[in-house]
Amino acid sequence: TAAALELASQAAQAVFARLRRQGVPKYVLPVLAGLCVAAVATAGFQEVVYRGFENVNLVLRQVDGEVRPAGAPAEGGANQLGHLLGLLVSKVTLTAICRGSGQVGGLFAPALFMGVSIGGLFGRGLRDYAWSWPLALGGIHAFSVPATYAVVGMAASLGAICGVPLTAVVLLLELAGGQSYGVVLPTVAAVGVAVFVEDVLTRSG
Repeated sequence: TAAALELASQAAQAVFARLRRQGVPKYVLPVLAGLCVAAVATAGFQEVVYRGFENVNLVLRQVDGEVRPAGAPAEGGANQLGHLLGLLVSKVTLTAICRGSGQVGGLFAPALFMGVSIGGLFGRGLRDYAWSWPLALGGIHAFSVPATYAVVGMAASLGAICGVPLTAVVLLLELAGGQSYGVVLPTVAAVGVAVFVEDVLTRSG
């Protein structure tokens, strides 16, 4: 997600720079970005609108199956995964557009949202399509619940996007509240891989 955000930000900055060269006033650019956010939100992805961390908690509940996205059927499956993928792509794109337009905002909350979306996408995919495979081999519980992958994704995305891998790991421990330290090693591995991949891709780009 970090590399995708960087590439999207560069593309957005190039588009807005071209608009400025064509005479579009600078104060219009944030308005255009806001209209993009409104359009995406009204198209069925209202979770992308920042409301503290309520939207992150909502996606976590969707990943866990506690609530379902608006307009999605109760059975989830591909529709649930499609919604999570849409949230991920929308958030990366809109964050890049808003940054490129000159709007004031940080990356902490967007990084958490991107992480919960991509981690939830992976975890929910395992839950819906691969959960029964190890069980059929002798009742082996090989996978964790989808929300665990979502939380690990949050840490990995935060570490890579904001460049704070240690803080990301510590934050996950705080979120776990000392109840489950089994996610520490997977989190360290995920954060390390995310930071390494982001570094390699951005340097090569």
